[in-house]
Amino acid sequence: MFQGMKKNLLLLTLTLFVALVCFGPMAQAQGQSAQAQDRRTKVIVDNDLCGDADGLFALAHQLLCKSINVRGIVGAHLSSRGGFTNATNTAQASVERAEEVLECLGMTGQVRVVAGATEKMTSPTQPKESEGARLIIEEAQQCTPERPLYVLMGGPLTDVASALLINPAIAKLTPWIIEAFA
Repeated sequence: MFQGMKKNLLLLTLTLFVALVCFGPMAQAQGQSAQAQDRRTKVIVDNDLCGDADGLFALAHQLLCKSINVRGIVGAHLSSRGGFTNATNTAQASVERAEEVLECLGMTGQVRVVAGATEKMTSPTQPKESEGARLIIEEAQQCTPERPLYVLMGGPLTDVASALLINPAIAKLTPWIIEAFA
């Protein structure tokens, strides 16, 4: 019962945030041409969304921003010292939270959401294979240095580091941006 109340409170808080901060229609204008869509900045969000709420608010803002095209969301794992959830697979819990945010925003099924690695890397030369690392590689390979993919990281760097180890060529196609939250 407490979990249900927490979820409802989170959804209400997120809805109020979106209504207050993003006043007015923020969804993409109907009838916008595919050419105009292509000019938006391509972004992948990689965050441990089952932790504190800052990642969820950032995700809502990123999804509603008209100037970016969120190509995918990687649900990252949370440090075992995170203390925000009892989930054993925090990467999957992050995926579930991302899907809840998409549902709240009326965007279910519009953005690809995948799980990242379930734990941190144990060696700086051995990647952790994950859907998240594969998504980063796949999207980066569709970009150019002139039209790069931006990866916004707000959690552990496991999936990004793994993607770079698996395919070092994507480093030239992707500026890496780390979100810092106080």
